[in-house]
Amino acid sequence: MYGLREFESSPQLLYMDKTPTKYAQIMHGHSQICEILLILSGACQYCIGGKTYCIQEGDVVICNSDCIHDELPYGIPPYVTICLGITGLKISALPPNHLIPKEMLPILYQPRQFPELKTLAELMLPRNRSREDADIQINNALAMSCLLLTLQAADENQAFQQISTQGKTTCIAEIIDFIDGHYMEDISLQQLSSQFHISTYRLSHLFKQTVGYSIMQYVIRRRIGEAQAMLMSTRSKISDIAMRNGFSDPSHFNKTFYRIVGMTPTEYRNSRPEKALDFVRISQKK
Repeated sequence: MYGLREFESSPQLLYMDKTPTKYAQIMHGHSQICEILLILSGACQYCIGGKTYCIQEGDVVICNSDCIHDELPYGIPPYVTICLGITGLKISALPPNHLIPKEMLPILYQPRQFPELKTLAELMLPRNRSREDADIQINNALAMSCLLLTLQAADENQAFQQISTQGKTTCIAEIIDFIDGHYMEDISLQQLSSQFHISTYRLSHLFKQTVGYSIMQYVIRRRIGEAQAMLMSTRSKISDIAMRNGFSDPSHFNKTFYRIVGMTPTEYRNSRPEKALDFVRISQKK
């Protein structure tokens, strides 16, 4: 069981966000950041590290640093989360900014600590934008309490139980890693079939069964997720962002972005100026 003595650093709360579905970010990862998501209401599917999970109100999601994750909301009313972004986290025997081992289940289903976690997070929200030293220190202390409660819940919720039959096959894991490194390039089912020595039919079937998306759906969502991050974290032209994420035609990028996100790239960039400030804070701390 993890405990306070196992922390080899002083974790810092980098950002937090209370997010309704319409602001959901598509497939993406965070370098040097571990995220804890509290599902306050509603339900959705979450794809984490190439595996899809059904989650609902009262669950907790853990996304280690650089873990690719995606959300698929469903139902009325939309689901709402509180997200805590933690940096400077180091636990014995784990990589930096990892709260749990990579092979362990990243979902805590209905942990008994959820009411406490929710209360702490809601206490933190009013201070989230403050630049006062006292408010920053208070939120860091509350975030540390959230980390300890999450680790306690992980033990009790058997989140450290190894994934076996639910896990990715080695072949699909390798293909996902390849796509994550080349999503901005032209990728086809035939190319992957030849490269990884697997028939197109079997590859298509296994990938959809494991991840929940077809290969091309995965590639597109990966591109759009990275574009969302760039829209928030840079002032680059939208046409440049499209090109850097594999869209040679800006018009096609705009249509695809709108279809998946529900707003245009410009509307998305202008919708959350406070989130853009969070990314500025991230870049300043790196």
